[in-house]
Amino acid sequence: MKFGLRERLVATYLILAILGVGGLSVRFALQEKTRIVDATEHELEVKAFTIAAAIGSPLEKFAEDELPYADFKRALDRLARTAEARLTVLTVRGDPIYDSSIDFRQIENQRNHIEVQQAFQGAEQHQIRRDPISGETRLYAAAIIQQESSPQGVVQLSIPVAPMESQIQREWLTLAGSALAIIAVIVIASWWLARYILRPISQMQAAAHSLADGHFDRRIPDKGTDELADLARAFNNMAAQLSEMLTKQRLFVANASHELRTPLTNIKLRAETLLDGAYSDPTVSDKFLRDIESEAGRMERLVKNLLTLSRLDIQTEADTLMPIKPCILLKAVVRTFLPQAEQKEISLSLACNGLPPIRGNHEQLHRVFENLLSNALKYSPPGSLITLSAADSTTEVVFTISDTGFGIPPQDLPHIFDRFYRVDKARTRTADPGGTGLGLSIVQSIIHAHGGQINVTSQPDRGTTFVIRLPKAS
Repeated sequence: MKFGLRERLVATYLILAILGVGGLSVRFALQEKTRIVDATEHELEVKAFTIAAAIGSPLEKFAEDELPYADFKRALDRLARTAEARLTVLTVRGDPIYDSSIDFRQIENQRNHIEVQQAFQGAEQHQIRRDPISGETRLYAAAIIQQESSPQGVVQLSIPVAPMESQIQREWLTLAGSALAIIAVIVIASWWLARYILRPISQMQAAAHSLADGHFDRRIPDKGTDELADLARAFNNMAAQLSEMLTKQRLFVANASHELRTPLTNIKLRAETLLDGAYSDPTVSDKFLRDIESEAGRMERLVKNLLTLSRLDIQTEADTLMPIKPCILLKAVVRTFLPQAEQKEISLSLACNGLPPIRGNHEQLHRVFENLLSNALKYSPPGSLITLSAADSTTEVVFTISDTGFGIPPQDLPHIFDRFYRVDKARTRTADPGGTGLGLSIVQSIIHAHGGQINVTSQPDRGTTFVIRLPKAS
């Protein structure tokens, strides 16, 4: 069977699609399996630690004959139902004294199992093994029961692995179906694309055959070569734009992931420390809870800024536009920051009188000047001066925010509006560790959405000046 160029192109696309989509599908399937298993194991371990903390006092009372076994069992039954897992309570020797599913006297000593041994050592461990009584494969986790730093026993939780395996199988089937659908779409698209691309070549081939048959009057249209050149230029331009877009997207996702990873890691470490027993120390627990609150606030600010940028990216212009008096807007911003300026011994000067209104979104423009004034205060030493002014131009109102602070290094100046970009060196002396590096990007997006322009000039240790031009209201 003879395969033409079109069929070979489609076959090449198909092979690449199978290799690419198949490889990615296998990778994502393995990652999804790991994620599901890790999440299930972590959830079971957390439940074990929670129950261990809850039954320390009842277990001690039961051991001292202050609590009847019936009351002790009822309390454990409630915890087992809440945990949605099989609950077994062991003594320090590993002997069962309670089980939520069967008579605990049927269960052998559990001291030699890995999760129990690790629990006595204060470590987290899980194990998947077959239950000798039910014959069911289960996931086990354990946590030590302590009362006044003295081990009282061990909580052992277990769940069947069948639901987890079913979830993994469903995820894999969904991924396989998606991969097959993508490959099918790629095959259809590649067949059409190959036919479209090869159409000019087919014309040249027909002309060549015509010449070979002796029809010397046959000519190839001039537009054929030009069309191929235009097609190549259009494709190259499209590819360049797509590459640039993907590069920016990857950089944006990488930066956002990095910014979110830091507070998440800090929260996780402090929470784990508290779960490991640090909550019993009021000084440590109070500090860690405040740290968790601070990191959560940082994540909240970052997510809000990301949502703002996302909304601004899809807007062609600012919404809810109305006439705004520039002086009233600037005075409101100055009043907001006047106490902070007085506390830092920084002078605020406002020069604005008798200006025509501009057309814009009051909330967004207030955020612009609030951000710029906040940065000026943040990066200015005591005794410095910050000046806000507005002046009438032909078709615009020109706003100027100038400070005599630390300034911006020349190598950083071209990048200050880039997302997640933070200026180092001189300005880090007072840098805000809770910043997200998105403030000036949001400022620029808002100004552009209003049909305006923003520029900045700065000299290290001499100050920074932002100039904003916004159209007047018609």
